[in-house]
Amino acid sequence: MIQLPPLSDPLWSQDEAIAFEAARECLGDMMAICSAAIHEVKCTSQADPQRLANLEAELAALAAERTSLHVGDHDGIARVRAFFGQRVREYRHSGTQTSI
Repeated sequence: MIQLPPLSDPLWSQDEAIAFEAARECLGDMMAICSAAIHEVKCTSQADPQRLANLEAELAALAAERTSLHVGDHDGIARVRAFFGQRVREYRHSGTQTSI
């Protein structure tokens, strides 16, 4: 018979894991919105280089925030969910791709 080591306590709760994944999802949605806006700017005949640079900087900042977020950062997770969650909801409600 195979002996398994005793189970230890989980490193985080299910609620913490769900909140963390929801925050990452908000950031992923914002990255998708930002990527679509970048595509839209690049496809115009007179692309605004400053707008493009701002969008690319925002995309990089979103990616960095998503990478640095961790399950134990309760304040950061709450901030991301509140701020970016609201922005995603507004974007989806407006139905525009340039509202970022």
